[in-house]
Amino acid sequence: MIISQTLSFLALAGASYARWIVPAARWYDTDGNRFNAHAGGICLDQDTETFYWFGEYKTSEHPEGGGISVYSSKDLAIWKSHGLALGKATITLHLVRYVIIFLIIILLLAILISATSHPRVRISQMERLAHFGLALAPIEGHPWLSPTGNRIQRPKVVYSEETGKYHMHWHADDNKYTKLLQGLATSDNIAGPYEFQHAIAPLGNWSQDFGIFTDYKDGHSYALYSNGDRVEGRDVYITRYNSNVTLPEEVVYRFPKFDLEAPTIIQTEHSYYAIMSHKTGYRPNNVVAFRADSLAGPWSMPFLAAPPYTRSFSTQSSFTLRIKGTKKTSYLYMGDTWDSLDHSESRNTWLPMEIDDRKGTLNIVWHNIFDLNIKTGEWKPVEGRTYWARNAQTTGNAYLQEANFAGSGVMATGIFGNTSKVVFEVDGEGKDQWVSFHHQNIDDMGFGDQPGGNPDRINGTWTLRRISSVIVNDDESAVHTLYQKDTHKSIILSSPLLLPLKKGKNKIAIGGLFNGKNYHGADIEKLIVYPPEKV
Repeated sequence: MIISQTLSFLALAGASYARWIVPAARWYDTDGNRFNAHAGGICLDQDTETFYWFGEYKTSEHPEGGGISVYSSKDLAIWKSHGLALGKATITLHLVRYVIIFLIIILLLAILISATSHPRVRISQMERLAHFGLALAPIEGHPWLSPTGNRIQRPKVVYSEETGKYHMHWHADDNKYTKLLQGLATSDNIAGPYEFQHAIAPLGNWSQDFGIFTDYKDGHSYALYSNGDRVEGRDVYITRYNSNVTLPEEVVYRFPKFDLEAPTIIQTEHSYYAIMSHKTGYRPNNVVAFRADSLAGPWSMPFLAAPPYTRSFSTQSSFTLRIKGTKKTSYLYMGDTWDSLDHSESRNTWLPMEIDDRKGTLNIVWHNIFDLNIKTGEWKPVEGRTYWARNAQTTGNAYLQEANFAGSGVMATGIFGNTSKVVFEVDGEGKDQWVSFHHQNIDDMGFGDQPGGNPDRINGTWTLRRISSVIVNDDESAVHTLYQKDTHKSIILSSPLLLPLKKGKNKIAIGGLFNGKNYHGADIEKLIVYPPEKV
């Protein structure tokens, strides 16, 4: 069993191959529920030729301590949830509440019986029942897994040959970030449930944002972590694990005083590239990368991993994956597009990376949709039809304004509520189709990469994103919500929606929804309509 950040085609002879990946979209699992696993990582089970993605389970009620969810996939695009231990089709919603009550009664009886002699069993039972099988479930009152008192962040899973178990490591902390520890839980099964083992200070040091890297050439695993925000810290460490991957045993390299976080490492045939985020909380920033011939260094100076002022396409780094196919080796950047005002609206944003070892460069590349073939290792952007704002109609106080940085020379602006809209006419094929809305939103233009930062308006507060309403063919019973992240001036980003388009001409009207401050929609440059995916 090899669990690593490298996918080899040789282990995937029976898999389905080519699938579309839509960065920053609302993803849904095979049961139709929202994909909810953030700041996570891939664990590749080569015995079953299956990817497992572990991530933070975030809700509006529990944005930090909601536990760890797990999904599986054969192609990195279609994901099955392993969140319900009792099965999804065997119990009706009408009976769920009674089943929960019954399980709670049984659980309380078990706790009373074993309270004095079996503390480890007591915790395990709680984990197995709480949240119906989250890979790592929160436990009320637990010193490190409490849904209200702890932060359970950035989980990563590796397999230990020595113990024969799967090991989940994560950043374990209290709500005020005063502990700065690494947690460990183990399981016999890759999908869990996982049983808590310990929370430790690695080699006596602090540990904040956490990652794991496994060298595909020698199989060694390494803990990656920043050591906090205090003046005495502000470093990032690469620390080798012991042979059974339970404890960090030796610091291999320290990135001194760059004050970065969210580390991940991608390995090529000749180089290592470390990708890290600046510390701006849940606001995106310009992710940087370092290059080295060896994990022990020397490492290069940091350089931007995405185009300037895009704030890494409104993402923060989480994980990277190497895909070695029959025709090409490709590299994926797996980031998060956070929504700190509603964590349930945070999105997974996975993008290709272009790496040139001869030049020592790494670039995260944006595509609205790309088609990934895990057999060949090839990816290609999906082509759609573009509809420019220049040809759109406006209502109310919305209007077209000159913009020399826009593709058609104008942007639609002044979008507000239901009274001031921009209306596009597009062609459809009678099916659900992805539509990318290219926008500019300069509410928080100047927040930069520094910790804290200041809003772009004097004495202002963070806006973070606008929300537009999207109505297709005047069907006001189905209002689609479009979240549009803040951008720098003249920087255009895009947000996707899957819309029901009839065959022939369709009308797409864009208005504004309340984002906590006002009803403004972002400025619109264009729409790109994509054909239905052929599966």
